[in-house]
Amino acid sequence: MANQTLKDDYIRSKQRGFKEAVGRVNRQLQQYADTQPEHAPMVETLAHLFANAWLRSEVHPDYTQAVTALSRNPEHQFLVNLLLKRLDDRHFVQSHLSAALQSTPEHPRHQRAAWLLAQHGQDLQQTTQAILDQWQQSSLQPTADFQAITRQVGAEEKSRYSERLGEYEQQRLELIDALPEQFGSETPFEKVGIIPRMACPQSCRHCMFVWRPVMRDLPDPSPLYKQINRLTKQVLFTGGDLTPVLEGFHQAIASMPRIRLFAILLNGDFAKDDHATRAVLQGFQHALNQRSKKAAPAEIILQISFDEFHQEILADRHGQLKERIAVANIARIVQATADYPQIKLSLLHKQNSLNFSEALFRDGVFARLTQALNHMGESLELLQVTKTPTKKRHPVDANTQAPVIREALMVLKRTPDQPIHWMSGTTDTYGRAGYLEPSQFVNDRMQLDAYLQGTPMEEEFDTDPMVWLDGHVSLFSATHITMGHLFQESWETILGRWRRDPLLDALKRFDPKLISLYQQLKPDTDLSQLNCTSPHQLFHYMTESAAIRLQLTQKLVDQSMP
Repeated sequence: MANQTLKDDYIRSKQRGFKEAVGRVNRQLQQYADTQPEHAPMVETLAHLFANAWLRSEVHPDYTQAVTALSRNPEHQFLVNLLLKRLDDRHFVQSHLSAALQSTPEHPRHQRAAWLLAQHGQDLQQTTQAILDQWQQSSLQPTADFQAITRQVGAEEKSRYSERLGEYEQQRLELIDALPEQFGSETPFEKVGIIPRMACPQSCRHCMFVWRPVMRDLPDPSPLYKQINRLTKQVLFTGGDLTPVLEGFHQAIASMPRIRLFAILLNGDFAKDDHATRAVLQGFQHALNQRSKKAAPAEIILQISFDEFHQEILADRHGQLKERIAVANIARIVQATADYPQIKLSLLHKQNSLNFSEALFRDGVFARLTQALNHMGESLELLQVTKTPTKKRHPVDANTQAPVIREALMVLKRTPDQPIHWMSGTTDTYGRAGYLEPSQFVNDRMQLDAYLQGTPMEEEFDTDPMVWLDGHVSLFSATHITMGHLFQESWETILGRWRRDPLLDALKRFDPKLISLYQQLKPDTDLSQLNCTSPHQLFHYMTESAAIRLQLTQKLVDQSMP
C-alpha cells in the first residue's frame, strides 16, 4: 500500500509539473508567434518538442504513460503517441512532421507541416533542421544534464570561496580598519548565525550550496559561544545537515545564559522512526534543563525544511521510487514536538504555484503530510493564513500577479495550545537553481524590476554576522563576504568593521549607488538582463568577486572624502 501511495503521489506530482511547464511554454510561444508571425507555423512543433524534452528529463520511462494520461481529449492522442516513444529531439521533430502530414489535408496541423516543408523545398531533413535551429536559439530547452551543471556550479562556488581572506579581501579589510567609525556604535545584533559545519548529504535541485567549505578538526567552541553571548539574544545554527554535530548545539544552549532564542535549521532526515525523533527532541530539552537558574528564559525554534524540493519523489534507473526526505519524517516531527512546549516547530517552505490559493494546503506536499498524520491518528488544523503585502508573478502565467500565502499557523487537534509555524519564501536562481524549470518556483523578479526602476526597498539586506566555528566571520545574506578571522584577529577588530565598512552599510540599505559604481567597473554588464530574481540576489551577485568588493569599497571611500 505504501509503495502504491508513493507511486500515485509521484504521478500526481509529475502530472502537475508537466501541465504547468507546458502551460508556461505555450504562453511564451504564443507571444513569440504574435511578435514574429513568420515563425507561427512551427510554434506547435516547438511546444510539443518541449513537452517531449521535459518528460525525458523529468519522468522515468516506466511512468511516462501514466503522466501523459493527464488529458482524455482525443485530439491530443496524436501527441501522446509520440511522447510515449521518448524520441531524441531530431527524431521527434521528424516524426511530428510525418504524423502531421498523415492527418486530413483540412486539418490545421497538416497545413502547418505542409507549409513548413514547402519553405524548405519539401526536404524533411532541412525542415527538421530549421525547427531545431529555432529550438536551440530559444530558452525553452530543459537542462539536458543537471548533474553536469551541478558539477560546474560547484567548481564556481569553490573558486569563489577560495578568495576568502585572500589578497584582495585582506586589502579591503585593511582599508576598512583605517577608516573612522561612522555607521553607529552599537555592538549588539538582532541575531547571530553560527555555522558548526557546512555539509549535507542531500542535493536538492534548488539549493544554492553545491560546494561547501570544508571544516575539520575544530577547536572547543566555548570561547566563541562566550563572546557571541554578549552580542545578541538570538542565535541560529545552520550550515546544512547538522544532525552529526548536535552536541555543539546542546553545549550552546546550556552555556549561553543571555540567549533567549536558539534556532536550528535541520532537513528532517534524522526522524526515521519515533525513537530517533524523540531522541533529538529530548537532547534539546535536556540542554534547556541544564541552563543556569540565573540564565534568561529560553526556547528552541526547530526549523525544518518542508517543500516540493526537499520532499521530492525520485525514481532510480530501475524506476524504484523514494522520497528525498520522507514526508513521514516530517509527520513524526510534527507529532513529537507537540509534547515539548519549550520547543517550537517552524516548517520552512519554498513557494510554488500552489501558494496563490489555499489549494496549497490540499495538494502537493501538504496533502502528503496531512495523509501521513492521519495514518498516525493525528489531525492537522489550520488556524491562520497570511499573504504577502505585495504581488508576485505567477510562475506559469506571467500575466497573473497576486499576493501569495507566506505564513500560516496550525496545530494538531489534540494539542491546540502548541502552534506550528509555517513560513514560505521565494527561490532565487543562485547556483543550480538558475537551471530549474521556471514554472517550479516563485521568485521576486517583479520586486527587482521595480527596484531597478527606482522604487526604494522597504526591507534590508541582512548583514548580521555569521560566525563559522573554524573562525571565519561573514554575513547572514552573503556568506562569501568575510569580515575577518576570530583565531587570527580580536573580536573588537572584527566587530569594529560593522561600524566602519561603507560597503556593508550600502548593502544593508540596498543603496542604489552600488549599482552605478558596479556599472562603472563593469560597463558591459546590463544588470537588468542578468538571471537575478530579487534585489538580494543582485547585490549578492555584484559582490561575489573579492576584487570587485575591494574596488567598490575604495570607490565608496573616495566618494565620502571631502
